[in-house]
Amino acid sequence: MDYYAILGLDRNASEDDIKKAFRKLAKQYHPDLNPNSPEAEAKFKEINDAYSVLSDPDQKANYDQYGNASPQHNPFGGGFNPFGGFDASSIFEEFFGSKRHSYDQNTSINANLHITLKEFLLGCKKIVEITKTVFCNMCNGEGGSNPQICSFCMGKGVQIKRIQQGPFIMQQTVPCDHCQGAGKNFLIKCSHCGASGKVSKNETIEINVPPNCPLNATLQIAEHGNQENKNYAPGTFNVTLNPLTDNVNGVARDGSVNFVKEITLEDWYNNKEVKINRFDVDYVTYDLSNLKQSDKRVVFSGKGLRNVTNDAQGDFVVTFRITK
Repeated sequence: MDYYAILGLDRNASEDDIKKAFRKLAKQYHPDLNPNSPEAEAKFKEINDAYSVLSDPDQKANYDQYGNASPQHNPFGGGFNPFGGFDASSIFEEFFGSKRHSYDQNTSINANLHITLKEFLLGCKKIVEITKTVFCNMCNGEGGSNPQICSFCMGKGVQIKRIQQGPFIMQQTVPCDHCQGAGKNFLIKCSHCGASGKVSKNETIEINVPPNCPLNATLQIAEHGNQENKNYAPGTFNVTLNPLTDNVNGVARDGSVNFVKEITLEDWYNNKEVKINRFDVDYVTYDLSNLKQSDKRVVFSGKGLRNVTNDAQGDFVVTFRITK
């Protein structure tokens, strides 16, 4: 395979000639610009393979002398990893500056809030304080002033690292070490955010828990999450509601609540009707003439909490324990 011919070059081509030829052809045949074209993708793989060899001094020297990049050269091409798949986007980012940040849409904040069983049933309002990440207002999220194009990545924000793994040479696109992926550095760094473009902010949020809220439900409060990137709306604040079980003996995943009610021998002997406080919301009653022995479990159907999985209402399960 003639790598020079693939790039339309002769063997006296300079490093700059190789890079210019690759840019031109890669843009012409890039899969993003030629959707549903197997021919363009195949051509782009050839171009990528040729450039990965001719742009590397050691591989190019071996190729010029022996017609092969190295004794262990990947037969599928230096830039094409047959086991990891073809990563066209990394080459597109490297040469055309199309950086795809990991925070295109700002990140959410996840938190847990413990509320009483009464609050699950009747609803409530809660005030919580959170610490979130926002872009710095002092530098408008830039990190400083008087920006200069990063001389290491030439403003692309990424760099290519080559890793030797056995007989294969892998290429990996990573954020630039010198500008942390920004593509630029500042002559005057922002002292407020330490040139990161981001700061921490404390915020107070009012959470409205609706009546008969499902057990372990997650309430989503839009635009109260992090906003690392000023170009996008803030993320979501997700708060999961967990039950406080101080006055009961456990809450099951299906919303059933377990409770132990102690009964004196006198009340049991007199067959009294007892009232059991249900989470400080109301009462359920039970006729002790039906109680034949201690530790009997009585199920009050549908008197527990809603189940977030199937929206069914759990049970209130009372264990009657006879005491002396």
